[in-house]
Amino acid sequence: MVAPPAAPEPAEYADFQVTVTDRCLLIRNTGPDPFFAGSIRYRVARNDGTAGWYDGDQAFLDWRPGEEVVVFLPARVPAGRVVVEFTGSAQKLPAGPEYRLRYGPTAPPADGASVEEVGFDPDLAAAMDGQVEPKR
Repeated sequence: MVAPPAAPEPAEYADFQVTVTDRCLLIRNTGPDPFFAGSIRYRVARNDGTAGWYDGDQAFLDWRPGEEVVVFLPARVPAGRVVVEFTGSAQKLPAGPEYRLRYGPTAPPADGASVEEVGFDPDLAAAMDGQVEPKR
C-alpha cells in the first residue's frame, strides 16, 4: 500500500513588529499579505525573573498590512526588558493557503539568563519599556 503524499508544511510568515505596553501586546502586520482569519497563542514575561509569564490565546479576523492584533494582558507588565513569544496560524485572503505565525524564543529563559543566552535574536524586538528596538 502506498501512503498518500504528506501535506506541505504551511509557509512561515515573519513580518511582525511587536510592542508591549503596560497592559497590551500589540502585533503589527508589517508584511504585504492580508489575512482573513487566524489565531495566536502568546506568552509575555519580563526577562529578569521578577514576574511570571502571561499567556493565552487571541483570535482575529481581517488582519491587513499595517494593522495590529491587540492582546489585552491580564495584568500590567513591569517596566524593563520583556520577552515575547507567539505562535499560531492564519488563512490568506480569500481562504487561501494557511500560514504559520511564529515569533520569539521557543522556551522561557532560565532564571537570570539574557535573551541572547537563550538564542533569541534581539533584533526581533523584545520591547524595552514599551518601545520596540529598531530592526537593523
